[in-house]
Amino acid sequence: MSTRERHATGAEPGGAADAPQQGAPPRDDRRSWWMFSAILAVIAAAGTHITVAWSARSPSFPFDEITYLQMARLIAGDPPAGPVDSGGYYPGWSAVIAPVWWVTQDPLTVYRASIAIAVVLAVLTIWPLSTLVRRWGLTWPQAVTVAAVVMCLPSRALQSDYVLSESLLMLLVVCAVLAGMRLWERPSVARALLLSTVVALAYLTHARVLPFVLAAGIWLLFFFRRSWLPALCGLVSLAGLSWGVGELATALNDRLVEGAFAQTEGFTQNLETTTAGLLAVAGSGQVWYQLVASFGVVALGAIAVVVGVARDLRHWMVGPAGLVLGVVLAMVLLSILAWSGEANLYLNEWRRLDAWLYGRYADPFTAVVVAIGLAVIVRGASWKVLVSSAVAAAGVLAVVLVKVAPLAPTWGFITPAHIPGVMPWWWLLPDEPFAPGLLPSFTNENRFWLVASLSVVVGLGLAMVLRRRPLAFMAIFAVAAVTASVVANEASGGFQAREGGQPGMVQTLQEVERVAGTPIDEVDFDRECRVPGNLSPEAQNLLGFWLSPRDFEVVWPSKEDFTADLVVSCQEWPEAEALGARAVRGGRDYGSQLWVLPGELQDRLDRAGLLTAPTN
Repeated sequence: MSTRERHATGAEPGGAADAPQQGAPPRDDRRSWWMFSAILAVIAAAGTHITVAWSARSPSFPFDEITYLQMARLIAGDPPAGPVDSGGYYPGWSAVIAPVWWVTQDPLTVYRASIAIAVVLAVLTIWPLSTLVRRWGLTWPQAVTVAAVVMCLPSRALQSDYVLSESLLMLLVVCAVLAGMRLWERPSVARALLLSTVVALAYLTHARVLPFVLAAGIWLLFFFRRSWLPALCGLVSLAGLSWGVGELATALNDRLVEGAFAQTEGFTQNLETTTAGLLAVAGSGQVWYQLVASFGVVALGAIAVVVGVARDLRHWMVGPAGLVLGVVLAMVLLSILAWSGEANLYLNEWRRLDAWLYGRYADPFTAVVVAIGLAVIVRGASWKVLVSSAVAAAGVLAVVLVKVAPLAPTWGFITPAHIPGVMPWWWLLPDEPFAPGLLPSFTNENRFWLVASLSVVVGLGLAMVLRRRPLAFMAIFAVAAVTASVVANEASGGFQAREGGQPGMVQTLQEVERVAGTPIDEVDFDRECRVPGNLSPEAQNLLGFWLSPRDFEVVWPSKEDFTADLVVSCQEWPEAEALGARAVRGGRDYGSQLWVLPGELQDRLDRAGLLTAPTN
């Protein structure tokens, strides 16, 4: 058998050979203990996600979450009457939660059920992720322990606090990488079609994973050297399915979203304004984020993947390790390019810290690398791998602490869902701005960066100290991950309290219905009377969701007449006097006001004292 054939038919392609070999298993590598740890880890993962999700009271993203929920309503066959004012989203996640709208039209119930589905998907991810890391030479109990502990980390757990696509995307990414590994182990047309299908489903979940599709396609091109027919079928299928995803997403967004799909506009603008210096700032900040979010373990995983790629290249092959490296690099590069614009980093009128270390785009992909890093530790990492990882991590920490942290707006606005991996240290963030140029220390306002960096030092230090006791390391790591997620959830809960909640106008409308003695079937929204900032789009989106099952009609008064008795318009509505409209008491929200037009309903509300004095 030739060298190439021996390599192609190896029993553990892209897996165990990448992990350091230590001969006899470590002393505490006893199956009964690992079985016990696997059970505890799964329980811990489920409990962590449920704990985080428990604080999810209502949508807090008026553009992201509301678009997903309203698109689910559209897919369920009950299209919202008025369009959503957002850039649009791909429909994969909405399709998963759409059946909830068949069961209930109550918006709060739909939201809570969607959160529950996200939790289920997150816990379900343990199964394919454990199957994946088992290919790095672990037993089943060890693999389940590793996968479950990864899902306990804040970068995964905090996403269960929001109706976003992250849980589904993570599941599909892991399944896609696993499908690629299975294709490599035993090439067949069916397995190639499975890979292309799962990658396309990930693309259906979010438009930003287009680089993932391209990376998978490039890997299939390399796969021609392994087996040409499955590679060809996989490529053709991937191209066709991806085109179909784009067409379907465009059609649904055209029906739901006001204007064209615009998720790529910001990315294009960033490309036009970015420079090498800005790319370096964004890139180093995001790599620092990944190190802190994983207690440094992502560095071990990255080394293992690179070693696997180098081994494959010696045989002129690009195997599963190459697939992992390709898709992770593609998504990390996308994330850096997306947030390296001068406007995001420096010119935005409301300065954002999360733009300097954005993590959400890459998190579902780097989680695979973190799992591989833990697998390397469980197998028994060599000193060479440990030292290499520590040196690489130390270099990143030094650059960020000296060059990036002094310039970053550490006091700036944050969205926990965007940087969940560093949210365990939210309590170190200052409330007030300070002058740039402040090097972090343990006692000054910029200490967040230094204290968070210690988690990397401690994590890699423990990996060295407990090199021969992987079960002990995993126990400590699991406790740290769960604790970090619970602490991070405090920041997420605070964000939910500030940004979420049912609009007060909904309660006002319920009072109107009580006085009227009948349900209100329709409310009009004045699209042309706008208030500064994003308040009008927020009102349009949130009220369109919260007023379900009522019809919420978006009206352009210059082109059409109002048909409902109740109208949501500006608080200072220029047309109110001409139309004879009266403001409903307590009906103010998001810069808007609930008005009632002349008629029987206005008379009843006036007699009940629910209207303000008429304007003259």
